[in-house]
Amino acid sequence: MHTVLPRLAGRRWHPAYALSAAALMLAAGCGSWRDKLEGLEPLPEPPAGVPAYLVAANALVEDAVRAADRHAEFPMTLVHEGHKPPLFKEVRVLYGASLDTFPAVLNQVLRARGGRVYSTKQLRDDRGGAPALLIKLTVRVPEKVICWLEVRRRTEGAARLAIIIDDVGNTRDDLEAAKALPAGITFSVMPRTTYGRECAEVLHASGHTIMLHQPMEPLPRPDGERLDPGPGAIRTGMTEEAIRTTLRENLAAVPYAAAVNNHMGSKATADEATMRAVLLELREHGLPFVDSVTCGNSVGRRIAVELGVSCAWRNAEFLDNSRTRRAIRAQLEEACRVAHRSGLAITIGHYHPAMLAELSEFDFGDVALVSVAEVFRSEEAKTH
Repeated sequence: MHTVLPRLAGRRWHPAYALSAAALMLAAGCGSWRDKLEGLEPLPEPPAGVPAYLVAANALVEDAVRAADRHAEFPMTLVHEGHKPPLFKEVRVLYGASLDTFPAVLNQVLRARGGRVYSTKQLRDDRGGAPALLIKLTVRVPEKVICWLEVRRRTEGAARLAIIIDDVGNTRDDLEAAKALPAGITFSVMPRTTYGRECAEVLHASGHTIMLHQPMEPLPRPDGERLDPGPGAIRTGMTEEAIRTTLRENLAAVPYAAAVNNHMGSKATADEATMRAVLLELREHGLPFVDSVTCGNSVGRRIAVELGVSCAWRNAEFLDNSRTRRAIRAQLEEACRVAHRSGLAITIGHYHPAMLAELSEFDFGDVALVSVAEVFRSEEAKTH
């Protein structure tokens, strides 16, 4: 899964200011040098007066940093032909929960491009800001160019996590606990179940996003056993009309459904005719599709793009393949790491007491919980 996050355009400042600013930065350990830049206007692109070899070096460094972390931002670039180092860059990355391993990854990328990380220094921010690294690196374009990177991890609004709780509607037990969970958690309701409509209404009233958890045909087990996806299932071999009628009736059975994801479906989601019919019906309702990724060869995402249906997919492991709280907690921690690396993670758990209890107590830290509705409202969902 890929997300598109905003990138700040690199800004190159007049060389006359760059020398004093870079000197202040090195002397003061990245202290008050920023204040010296206030009120200065960046030069237009391409930067006038900046030698071509420095422009090439800057492009190579940005390419390497993005190869190490594709969501990197570059708020500022200072250049000065006669100064060593002639390049200074501010960088914001989404690299994991810490910066400990980022220099090693960057060095590996640079080596493939004829450069290397020369040294790394941890910076202190006396103003209480985020920890930072000062990385010295060299590149050849073909001239040898030294560059300093001040690298900080992006935190505010950077890491988002969408959690979908599947299989809602078979019981009304623990409904009060589900209501009390953060509004960012999304509930996917099985159609034609005893308590599906009631659960959808109660959870929607408590501020949660509701989805239709559409049963779809799975592949048989390795031993040949055929699994039953439940009532209202869509199976391969059904006519387009039958598929669309089934889906329409299931949507009517789950009020407030803002999106649809598949229940089982390892066979159906890999079948082009089946998914085309499903997505054509969703397009009629203006509803997005979330691929639960129950198989590795789903065609849902490709056909959704072709038909102009908004689509997202699970990119973090299921939360409760093991239904112990300890295992669920470990998977939640991993989902948060995926959110930090990718900007947006989508994961799926199931409606049972251990899952609800762990969600009620888990500390998500600086990861923002977002509902599936929020995912599709964002600009990121357009290419997600």
